[in-house]
Amino acid sequence: MKKAQLGLYILFLCMFSACSFAPTYHRPKVILPKMKAKDIGTNSKLSSWWIKFQDRRLNCLIKRALKNNDNLLITYEKIEELRAKYNLASSSLYPSLNADAKFYRTRTKEASCEAEIFNDFSLLANFSYNLDLFGRLRNQKKAAIARFLAQKDYARAVKINLISEVAITYFKLCETNKKIKILHRIINQSLKAIVYRKKEYKNGIINKVIIQRERLELDRARLNLESLIEQKDILSDRLSLLLGKQPKDIFNSRYDFAVLPKPVSLPAFLPSKVLERRPDILQAQQMLRAANFDIGVARALYFPDISLTGVFGFESRQLANLVKHCSSFWNIGGEVNCPIFEFGRIKSNVNVTISKKKQAVFSYIKTVKNAFKEIHDALLLLASIKRQMKIQKEQLASYKDILNMVKKQYKNGLVSYIQVIYAQRDIEYALMKLVSLRSKYLSQEVLLYKVLGGGW
Repeated sequence: MKKAQLGLYILFLCMFSACSFAPTYHRPKVILPKMKAKDIGTNSKLSSWWIKFQDRRLNCLIKRALKNNDNLLITYEKIEELRAKYNLASSSLYPSLNADAKFYRTRTKEASCEAEIFNDFSLLANFSYNLDLFGRLRNQKKAAIARFLAQKDYARAVKINLISEVAITYFKLCETNKKIKILHRIINQSLKAIVYRKKEYKNGIINKVIIQRERLELDRARLNLESLIEQKDILSDRLSLLLGKQPKDIFNSRYDFAVLPKPVSLPAFLPSKVLERRPDILQAQQMLRAANFDIGVARALYFPDISLTGVFGFESRQLANLVKHCSSFWNIGGEVNCPIFEFGRIKSNVNVTISKKKQAVFSYIKTVKNAFKEIHDALLLLASIKRQMKIQKEQLASYKDILNMVKKQYKNGLVSYIQVIYAQRDIEYALMKLVSLRSKYLSQEVLLYKVLGGGW
């Protein structure tokens, strides 16, 4: 009979040891757009997608940023913090065993007013184990690992954002330096135009207003040049900060990149894969899992918290007799802590966790919606910039045709040399617009990789 009771007791413990009051997790459903991979681009399995630009300088900059960027280092250290918290939550599931050694010298007073002085030596081991019959500690562990994984996804988002910022800043620096060179040519052309107009003015061919207009054109080019130099300095400082340089290096770092790489082939876009690649979506999903397990932790507080405890040790007034059998003692028992009157505290705490889970659901859905909005915007902008580049190239070709025709007319004495200068200057301004569009297109390609999950 006793064996049957013991068997039932063990079965009872086994049944409740697997008990959990956390709701069953289901990923929220969202309606994804219907689109095939071939509708967007070619499939790419290259994790370091920026290498496809085939720019060694860009590769070196990104490598240095991934090693030294302060935000990324802070994020990685946060991962270690949450790893430690997960290990802490996991350790609560296992028994604890502690050793304790004590020595006291005591003076007592007897009824006869005669004092007694004696020594007391003790050496003991404490054992405790929480049975976690209702899953409170196990759900705490699951919530901790979900938050740990969420932080890893957040770190990947920070990494992707860093790579994108470095690449875009690099492209803008190349664009700015290229435009500075073009503006220097425009300024030289404007100076030639002023010299030519002054000769015409001396010969009485034109009035002084035309000379002033040429000077205004020169001042406009110089102002644009100063603005670009200022922009270059700011971009250089930004790049230095992204690379994790020291303050003294930020003041001395200037970059003269001026060659924009060629555009790359677009990655494939499968809507279902975005849910598996975007780190912000994965992070929101893990936070939803953590909120789900928090409900189980809160609900477990309705039920008793049962622990096993035990002590084994030695105690003696003589150190020589401390570890003898006659000085040994032990006890083993259990402790049950059961809520009776909490006046709604546990229920309110459960309601808080349920509300937080609902917020996590809404946050996940919002993150997914925002992800596809960013993807759609990136695709639209890429198509728009591509059309603009085509028009700008056609315009540049037209300006070059005009220059060729003007040169022929000048050789035949049909027009003055000032028309050649104007045609050359028009080409330079058109080239500046094309450089801006190329840089914008490359930056938008980077953003597309970013919003698709950073390359894979």
